[in-house]
Amino acid sequence: MDFPFVSIIFPNYNGKKDTLECLNSLLKLNYPKEKLEIIVVDNGSNDGSQKAILDFFKKLTALRLSLRLIQNQKNLGAPAAYNQGICAVHKNYEYIWKLDNDVIVDKNSLKKMVEFLEVDKKTGLASGKIYYHEIGNSPQGDYFLMKYKMLSPVDFSLWSKSTHSATVTKSTFWAIGGKINYFFGNFRNVAKNQKDVGQYETPRSNFDFLPGCATLIKKEVIKKIGLFDEKYFVYYDETDFCVRAKRAGYDLMYIPSAKIWHKASRTTREGSYFKNYYLTRNKFLFFRKFRKSIFIPVIYTLTFAILHRWLFRSKFTDLPNIVKGAMKGIKDGIKN
Repeated sequence: MDFPFVSIIFPNYNGKKDTLECLNSLLKLNYPKEKLEIIVVDNGSNDGSQKAILDFFKKLTALRLSLRLIQNQKNLGAPAAYNQGICAVHKNYEYIWKLDNDVIVDKNSLKKMVEFLEVDKKTGLASGKIYYHEIGNSPQGDYFLMKYKMLSPVDFSLWSKSTHSATVTKSTFWAIGGKINYFFGNFRNVAKNQKDVGQYETPRSNFDFLPGCATLIKKEVIKKIGLFDEKYFVYYDETDFCVRAKRAGYDLMYIPSAKIWHKASRTTREGSYFKNYYLTRNKFLFFRKFRKSIFIPVIYTLTFAILHRWLFRSKFTDLPNIVKGAMKGIKDGIKN
């Protein structure tokens, strides 16, 4: 196979440890190093990330691998960082591998996706099996019944055996793709919290979006639909990109032979004002763009989404942050 050139791009914001671990996994890729480049875009970190990344790059001077760090003076947001990276890629690139800095990739993941996309001309974007990186209790908080003393530990143990999401292992899915409910304004990760027992071994393209933490994108897609929408700042920019690509006629493909482990919600905490503000605001920016009417999504968010984030994803004391963030997000999402 004549391997095409791939530009790997991911942002970093005060995520030094995760970024170095991600870089280490990328060095193990079963892909010709001369056909790869890695571009890290640092969004004004103050945790020593920039020096650590540069020191890491200096140790790899013997490799036939292009390594670059773009240093911003402030946090410009994730989509702006990806766009900076895309605008700086090697002239011979054929694919962009858009990553988050908190992923660990299997050594064969990139090769498997490229092999598929080189043959399937209709596919514009691809991703694989995205697993949780953590082992232990589900970060989605499905143990909330015991946490709020609604079940005893014994009852919880019996209850947890009947649910697929009480325990997370190295083979527990975070996502294989996503679906959008345009009526209610809801987004869903397909296969989330399910243990991989071989039930998703067939490539499929019946998704509305792919996991934004690890998406391979053909050059022609970017040339046709443009860059990431920077108004999102964080969250939903990848979903927006996938919807535009699909509407332009490209398939979004899940390739089960590609495996990635994701450290979910490392940069922003689930119950924080920041996360709930941008999740809510960007939801309405998205639906104003693609659905136009947002009346039902607003009602859905007020009556269900806020409660769900509190009970299933956050601490009891996070409720004020969640409510304040969501309410300000609704206001700005409608206004903007």
